[in-house]
Amino acid sequence: MTPGGSGTFGSTPAEKTAAANTIETELQPNTKTATEHADEATNSTVKGFEGWGTAPRV
Repeated sequence: MTPGGSGTFGSTPAEKTAAANTIETELQPNTKTATEHADEATNSTVKGFEGWGTAPRV
């Protein structure tokens, strides 16, 4: 589909159902997993800097 074009995205009920299914079964779980890994990495990094004067306290 080109920008500004008139593509068809999930125009039929079956296509809409398939798209919704993909969101629920693939995108949402995978996104949740990715954010959990990012949170773990961030928390580990924050702990690594405990005691350092890296930022002024507000």
